[in-house]
Amino acid sequence: MARLNRIATDTEKASEGQWVEFCPAQDENDKPLELKIARIGNPVYTQRLQALVRPHRRKVRMGFDDDLEQFVKVAVAECCLVDWRGLDDEDGKPVAYSKAKSVEILTDPIYSDLLDFVMDVGGDAAVYREEAVAAIAGNSRSSSTGSSPSAKTRSDGKS
Repeated sequence: MARLNRIATDTEKASEGQWVEFCPAQDENDKPLELKIARIGNPVYTQRLQALVRPHRRKVRMGFDDDLEQFVKVAVAECCLVDWRGLDDEDGKPVAYSKAKSVEILTDPIYSDLLDFVMDVGGDAAVYREEAVAAIAGNSRSSSTGSSPSAKTRSDGKS
């Protein structure tokens, strides 16, 4: 039997994001790449996707899947990947988070693995369950979200 708290969603985490680790630190001089990911389907995402599709509804209904795929990527970049820590450019300089930079990265085919990760975590209901979030906070530094072996959620209280 499942208790309600096992299936309840932490709506704040779903809307504002949950920190997850994408790339662990390689050595003591390195830092992990952490992403703050809001749930796909959150109200901001849904409204943005509708706004992107609205002027192109006819084409989308006619089966132009490439257009719809691009709209989804933009909505995910703007509304689901809400922050990051530990991202540096090729010269080792920190890359500040912005929606524009998020769109630039997540719509570039060379970063398709990152887009897939954001979509996987954003679509994993377990990441946003109240009991799971509470359990993570009581465990060691990080524990797996269950959706990916490399997905680690923050448990040190930092958001």
